[in-house]
Amino acid sequence: MSPEIKVFEAPNPDGKGTHKISYTKWGSGEKLLVCVHGLTRNGRDFDWLAKEMAEHYTVICPDMAGRHKSEWFENYEWYDNMVYIADTLALIKHVGAKSIDWVGTSMGGIMGMIIAATHPHLIGKMVLNDIGAEISKAGMQRINDYMKFEAKFKTREETERKIREIFAPFKIEREEDWQKYFDFWIRKDVKGYYSYDYDPKIGQAFPPPEKVDLWRLWEAIQTPILLLRGGLSDILERDVAEKMAQGHNVEFVEFAGYGHVPPLINDEQIAVVKQFLL
Repeated sequence: MSPEIKVFEAPNPDGKGTHKISYTKWGSGEKLLVCVHGLTRNGRDFDWLAKEMAEHYTVICPDMAGRHKSEWFENYEWYDNMVYIADTLALIKHVGAKSIDWVGTSMGGIMGMIIAATHPHLIGKMVLNDIGAEISKAGMQRINDYMKFEAKFKTREETERKIREIFAPFKIEREEDWQKYFDFWIRKDVKGYYSYDYDPKIGQAFPPPEKVDLWRLWEAIQTPILLLRGGLSDILERDVAEKMAQGHNVEFVEFAGYGHVPPLINDEQIAVVKQFLL
């Protein structure tokens, strides 16, 4: 099964004009599953999961602005969670869904928490992949370090080596999966240099590397949640995850040996998500 690649025109944050949001669409089920990626990733991260869920849902996996096939912003200040949320809500309205389920990895999980808190009847079930009510300073620092400079490489091979280093915490075991990651996260510019497939200006919008406290937001959420954590994660610390699981309708699953994030590409991780959603 292959997805349809579609484009949606989302309103610009200043109310003038629109920008293109690309998304993959899998299946044609009555209920909608929205899968949203992490900070520098894109919707193709969910190919493995979406292919499995397409028997039961219509699955849409958008590329947030500035990533992969979606339009880049001239104004880096538009690279903001609230803009991404507005784009995604407009996309959900565009496809005609009244209620949805949600899978959010890292940044996509933060977006899901905000939507669940502010639109309490929209999300039926939500999967938070290695993100929670508190983000550690160490994790924020690591992300800040690799986003600080625009990456440029002379060869694709050099780019691939660096990607394997950055995403070692994903613990990807099959070479075919690595090759898919490379295909969807490497771009070549007009001068022949290779880089990562996102707008480097996203790094300018990234907040200072300090601990992020989202507990007040978390306390407003009533949606049933599957909380996933990589056992070696430096973004979602274990004590934070355990505290989150105490006061909510939360199922907590940890994958030993994984860092930030469990990539949701192997049978074990997909089965956990599938069982929760269905």
